[in-house]
Amino acid sequence: MYSVMADCGAGEFLWVARSTEEGRVGANAFSLMDAPDDQNLISEDLYRQFVDWASIYMATQPRDAAVPRTIDWESFNREGMALTRLLKEELGASANVQYLRAGDDPDRRSPVLLVLAEFDG
Repeated sequence: MYSVMADCGAGEFLWVARSTEEGRVGANAFSLMDAPDDQNLISEDLYRQFVDWASIYMATQPRDAAVPRTIDWESFNREGMALTRLLKEELGASANVQYLRAGDDPDRRSPVLLVLAEFDG
């Protein structure tokens, strides 16, 4: 299970879980600290799009953790789901891919927004 989810530690954006249980994140696979040549899972173009997306998230991190992040969550999640669909296309029919809201997204009642399972298009 591949999970797309923004995180503010090191700008993480792609996770791999051994379980296909919906909502599990797993171990970090890519973050803003990785170089494009450090990976061979996805194309360099898609990797760059993920880096741009995760950079937006990181740039909106407030200095004070008590202050809410100033970000257009609807737009941010829409772009994240579009990247998740591109990831699924690159990984192929047998991959399970999901998009999860960031931990500080105020609408955490439904953390999983998109699941593309085996053989889904």
